[in-house]
Amino acid sequence: MSGDSSKHEGSRQLTVGIVGGGIAGLYTALLLRREGVNFHVFEGSGIVGGRIRTHYFSQEKDQYFEAGAMRIPYSKFHEITFDLIKYLNVKAGSSDRKIELINYVLNTKGNHLYVNNLRIDTGSGLVDNTTPAQIKWDVPAKYKNIPARELMLKAIGPYLERLKKGPFEEEFCNIIREVDNLSFRYFLQYPPKNAGRTENEGYPPSVIDFMETVLSQTNQYMLSVPELLMQNLDFGEPESEWKTINHGMSRLPEAMAALVTHDKITYGARVNSLELVKSEDYPNGGVIVSAVGYNGQLKMTFDKVVLAIPPAAIKMLISHPPWSPEKDMAIRSVHSEALFKMGMRFKRRFWENVENPSMGGQSTTDLPIRWVVFPSNGLGSDGTGVLLVYAWMTDATTWLPLTPIERRQLAINNLEQLYSGLLKKGEITSLLMETSDAIWSQSTATGDAMFLPGQFLNRFDAARKPEDNIYFAGEHLSFHHTWISGLQVRQIRQ
Repeated sequence: MSGDSSKHEGSRQLTVGIVGGGIAGLYTALLLRREGVNFHVFEGSGIVGGRIRTHYFSQEKDQYFEAGAMRIPYSKFHEITFDLIKYLNVKAGSSDRKIELINYVLNTKGNHLYVNNLRIDTGSGLVDNTTPAQIKWDVPAKYKNIPARELMLKAIGPYLERLKKGPFEEEFCNIIREVDNLSFRYFLQYPPKNAGRTENEGYPPSVIDFMETVLSQTNQYMLSVPELLMQNLDFGEPESEWKTINHGMSRLPEAMAALVTHDKITYGARVNSLELVKSEDYPNGGVIVSAVGYNGQLKMTFDKVVLAIPPAAIKMLISHPPWSPEKDMAIRSVHSEALFKMGMRFKRRFWENVENPSMGGQSTTDLPIRWVVFPSNGLGSDGTGVLLVYAWMTDATTWLPLTPIERRQLAINNLEQLYSGLLKKGEITSLLMETSDAIWSQSTATGDAMFLPGQFLNRFDAARKPEDNIYFAGEHLSFHHTWISGLQVRQIRQ
C-alpha cells in the first residue's frame, strides 16, 4: 500500500483490516507484522489457506490428498515461495510447525495416455511426446508423426524466448498488446504475422483438438494467448524439478497463521459489508467492516482494508462503496475456471503393483476423470493409499450436477476402463474404501483465475487499482495465475 502508508494516522497507530485468510491475506498480514502495523484478518471459514487445502482421510501416514494447490516448481520465479518456507522454519524453531519439502514427481514411466479407447504406455511417462498416429487421431498426413509438445513449441516458442530474455514484465506487456485479444485456439489456427510462423502455417482444427486433449483440458484453448503462454512458461521443461510439502500443503498456511497469531484472526467471519467513514478518529477516512461470525454480527473500523478474496466473492458483498465503472466491470467479468477433484482411498496402491507401475506423476485420459494424479508422498509403501482425479473448466462443470455417489461410481468405472487388462474386472471397485470431493466453484474460494481474450488488456489494471482506502489482493492480480508465488509478488508490490 503506497502513498500515505505511515504506521500512524495522526497520534493513532495505523490499522488494516484483511478480508480473507488464504495465502494472499496471510502474506499481507506477515508483511504488515514485519513493519509493525496493526492488522486483523477476517476468515469466512473455520480454517485458513483458501485454495491450499489438504484433505486427511485419517491420521494414518500418507492418507491425504491435496484438494487445492499440490506442487511448487523449483524455478527462479518461485524462489519467493521457498524463501517464505525457510523464513517460517526459522521462526518455528524446534516446533512441529516446521515445513519439510519432498520431491514431487510430475511424470514417471508408468503414466498412461488413454484416448479414443486406446491406452498408450508412453515409456518415458511424457504424454506430451504422443503423436496423433499413436492414438489414431485423424489429422492431415504431415502432422501424424509430430509429438504434441513439438507442435506446441513451434507455435509459442518465439514468445517464450522473448519472456525468458526479458525484461519479463516489459516483454509480457508487449505480448499483451499484440495478442491478448485472441483466443489461443484462434492464435494456433491463424497465427499473427509476427508470431515467427508464416500465415499459412496455422494448424487445422483437428490438430488443435489433438493438442488440447493431450496437453490440456476441454475448452482451455478458448482462453487468451497470454494465459496459455504463462501456463507453459510456469510449468517449464518436463524434466524440471518440483517440490511438495510432506504431510500436506496445508502446513504452509497453518505455519503462516501461527506466526500471524490466531488472536489476529477471526474465524467463521463472513464479511458482508464495507462502509467508508470519516470522523475525528479517521480524518483521512476509514472503512467499517461488517461480518457475520460465530458470535453474531461483528463490526470493526480500520484506516485501510485489503480484500484478499476472489472477484466472485467481492461481487456478492451485500453492500460496499460504489466502485468505479472500470473496477465494477473487472470484478463482474474476470474469468475463473471451475475445478473438480476427487480423492480416492484404496486398500492398497494398485497403480504401483501393475505392469509399468506409476510411481507418482499423472495419467491423462479423454474420460470424465481426465487426469489421474498419483501423489508423491508414500511412494512404494505397503497398505492403504490415495490417488485423485482432477478436471478443469468444462471437464469440471460436467461433474457438478451429479450426487457424490454418482460421482464416485463414474470415477470407479473410468478407472476400470483405464486399467482394463492390467487388473481383474471389478478389482478397483473392491479395493475402494472412501472418497472425498473438492468442488471449488461451489465455495467462496471459487476456481483458478484464467483470463479470457482481452481481459489482461482491458480488465487487469482496473482490477488491481485501489478504491479509496480499499485495496485488492489475489491470484487474479498476478501475471502468474494459480501459483502461490504470484500472490506473494503482487502483495510485495502493493
